[in-house]
Amino acid sequence: MIGEASYNDLGDSQTCPQVGCTVFVFKKQMRCVVDKLGGAVGTYYGDPRDVFSNDPSECNKVDAICLAGGSLHGLVAIAGVAQAMAKCNIDKNIRYGDGEMYKIPAVKGAITFSGAWGKIDDWMPPDANLGTMAYENALKGKKMVTLGQYGAGSNAEVGSIATGSYGAPGGQGAYCDSILYKFGKITCNVYCNLNSKGSIHGLDGEIMYNPVTRRTSNKFRSTNILIHTNGKCKSMDLMRQLARQVHVSCGRVIIPYAAHSDGDVLFLTSSEEVVIEDPTAVGLFFSECLWKAVHSMAEHHMSEEKASNTLGFKF
Repeated sequence: MIGEASYNDLGDSQTCPQVGCTVFVFKKQMRCVVDKLGGAVGTYYGDPRDVFSNDPSECNKVDAICLAGGSLHGLVAIAGVAQAMAKCNIDKNIRYGDGEMYKIPAVKGAITFSGAWGKIDDWMPPDANLGTMAYENALKGKKMVTLGQYGAGSNAEVGSIATGSYGAPGGQGAYCDSILYKFGKITCNVYCNLNSKGSIHGLDGEIMYNPVTRRTSNKFRSTNILIHTNGKCKSMDLMRQLARQVHVSCGRVIIPYAAHSDGDVLFLTSSEEVVIEDPTAVGLFFSECLWKAVHSMAEHHMSEEKASNTLGFKF
């Protein structure tokens, strides 16, 4: 289930910029690894190694992933998702096993360093309530991502490398596909929130999408990615390496990528239903899906019919 929420929707982008978040809530816990690139990463519960339990099957699990804008303060919105999920567990009396302790939701997330901070009294910064709003919207059962500057992509820009200051409208992209593999069909569902310093390039290496007219001036950048699959790696180390292989491939369509002022994060989650025998080959497929997700954002902004553009995200 997917939920989007934002503040300052009608505000001026220069003085009262829009901020928002997007949350993905799983029906059951998923295996999860995190890969970080760039010199300005901001994450919530984003440790790449989770070994709190003696039982490996209990480690590296997640109930929800939340991506938020609003720079560092976006972490508060992610905490709001965790707070809302904890309250839900208490209200529904969801506990660990036969014990008396209420279940603690495992929420991970990352922020985009949009640099878009308000300049007037009426501006609303991201807060815990913003995350709660997104979570409540997710409970409505939505499985679609709104392309462009919505949710976590509110006020996002790309391509500031071309100007040294402002960028072109960025935001959310998505793409879903599957491939018939040795032990069954492996799915790949990609979400990306693009607020990159780099320009968007086509697979031919040429610039596909770049700033044309001045919008805002966001100097700090980030790209946040979620890839959800049903594929199961044979070890956590292989899953981490799969995430890294796919993440670095983003440098083919966003140039430059993982710069010193970028905070680039990729979450790879899995329901672990189909065994992956060759993670390198699957990684090539995932990379192709990621490139198409990035291009979906650019194509959205280059289209004249942007308002209704949504793409499904399959859990």
